[in-house]
Amino acid sequence: MIDFKFADIGEGIHEGQVLKWFFDVGDRVEEGDTIVLIETDKVNAEIPAPESGILQKRGAEVGETIHVGETLALIGDDAPEATTETPKKKEDSASVVGSIEASDDVIAASTEHETTTTQNTSDKVLATPVARKLAKDKGLDITQIVGTGPQGRVMKIDIHNATPKEAKPSPVQTPTKPSSVTPVKAGIRREKISTLRKSIVTAMNTSNHLIPATTVMDEFDVTELVQFRQTQKALAAAQDTKLTYLPFIIKA
Repeated sequence: MIDFKFADIGEGIHEGQVLKWFFDVGDRVEEGDTIVLIETDKVNAEIPAPESGILQKRGAEVGETIHVGETLALIGDDAPEATTETPKKKEDSASVVGSIEASDDVIAASTEHETTTTQNTSDKVLATPVARKLAKDKGLDITQIVGTGPQGRVMKIDIHNATPKEAKPSPVQTPTKPSSVTPVKAGIRREKISTLRKSIVTAMNTSNHLIPATTVMDEFDVTELVQFRQTQKALAAAQDTKLTYLPFIIKA
């Protein structure tokens, strides 16, 4: 059992908010798979699995805050296979009169779960955050790009080498009705503030209260400077140079 703790992924980061889980409890994860997306004060970080195994527990759910050092996930070994002793115990405890005929025929497993698992696996692609951002900017479907990195991870170079055939069509934007939960005035849009924005607000308020805002203005009589520049403009033009006020400011 691996107790995977939330580490300090950046200088000065103490906590983060879970934005999205890519696996449910009971799903199998492979080493390097992105299991969770966490928003911190500085960046949205994709956290990969340290080892392969079954996700036994999630330390925090979507919207909850997790602190550095707390358990992010428990990853264990595969669940043990069912043995033939279990039906036998049930027969003894039930006290059934008669005998049950055993059969060696293998019952075909249901393909419903397999189809769902296959679809979910196809949607999860190993890729670096830089590669995902680059693919999004270029309008490419990252699930259609073959990765050349470890374990098939899509790298930045793979995005650059992608062909136009792999371009993902832009989804049709359909107008959505404004939410009636919170009444707002016309022209006003309400959005949930992110952790990054909260940090910016705190820093700006601190700066506004602690650092005095001052403005210093000086006046200079530059009449003689203007006259002197006019007399030297011809000399500068003869040397193919445009004489501005900047050299005089630097000299002063």
